Amino acid sequence: MLKNIKLVFSVTISLTLASVAMIFAPQAQAIENGVDATGSAYVVPILIEFAQNEFFTCSGALIAPSIVATAGHCILNETGAMSEKILVGDPGTSSEAINSSQLVTSVAIPRGYKIGANGDVTVDDIVFLALSEPKKFDPNIRLASEAEVTSLKDSHAQLRLYGYGNTSDGGSKASFPSYIEGSFSSSPILNQPDSGVVEPLAANTCKGDSGGPVLRISGTEVLVIGVITGTNLRNNCGASYTSFSLISRYSNLIFSLALKQINQMDQLVKKINSDAVKGIASVTELSLSKIASIQSEADTLATANQKIITDQEIAIDKLKAEIATLKELLPKTIVCTKGKVVKKVVAVKPTCPIGQKSSIGPL
Repeated sequence: MLKNIKLVFSVTISLTLASVAMIFAPQAQAIENGVDATGSAYVVPILIEFAQNEFFTCSGALIAPSIVATAGHCILNETGAMSEKILVGDPGTSSEAINSSQLVTSVAIPRGYKIGANGDVTVDDIVFLALSEPKKFDPNIRLASEAEVTSLKDSHAQLRLYGYGNTSDGGSKASFPSYIEGSFSSSPILNQPDSGVVEPLAANTCKGDSGGPVLRISGTEVLVIGVITGTNLRNNCGASYTSFSLISRYSNLIFSLALKQINQMDQLVKKINSDAVKGIASVTELSLSKIASIQSEADTLATANQKIITDQEIAIDKLKAEIATLKELLPKTIVCTKGKVVKKVVAVKPTCPIGQKSSIGPL
């Protein structure tokens, strides 16, 4: 089931938040008793500012060079207002190394998502962030399909969770991420059909781990299953299970955000080309005595412009490839008939029930 789209940057999940409560102070940076994950290509630190000098941290899953998934409650406060500034650090690096240039440029959230009355986790607790600059990305990372998620859940597959959260009930902190492992549980979450559960855990998730990736790692690829949303925390840490939003249910949000990025990049390339043409035209109007010195500056600018254009074109090609993959996850409709009985079947790979034939589709 795919969710409706809402692209915003100014907007207005019963489980305890795995992120910091809405007291705006920097939070801790690693899973309690977890395995050191410094340098991991899968998890990024996120710094959120709601007002001047009022910050807290969450974790994020790098799912494309310039797209990060995290928990919705990380970027919205209890009034439904979005943070004035969201910064995303490089994967696997210290949260203390985040700088002001690592800005999020736009956000895609499920339509109608909101924080619970007491700051609790509610349905659709997931958002996608577009980055101003692409990050170094592991090409073996991909999003799990609905069929793969079902198979992993049925087999109670071992999943790995990464985060930048507290390291103890006392709030001990570290600058780098850690990971823990647990089994994909068949237990559902009441009124949250698009969420999953990991239990039992090899260690503990903590406040600040919200938004961190939930992965299935094999020898050949890394499947992103979801992002951490909540736990049954009593203190800072100590949860016996962790809930997470299933990312496969939200591929249309990623698709729309990728398209928006491509359009923005196209506009940037056009502007660079236009500025270059204007620069050449102005040079021809100058006196010959100034041509030599200006030509040297123009050559330097042209080289810099060409590098920017090349980098953007490479990023566009990667995003187009991601869009092609996401299209395969979008549901299709076929019409199945048997005599006078007509039935529509909607699925990623729709097939008619035994005895019925497909008369139209996929649509």
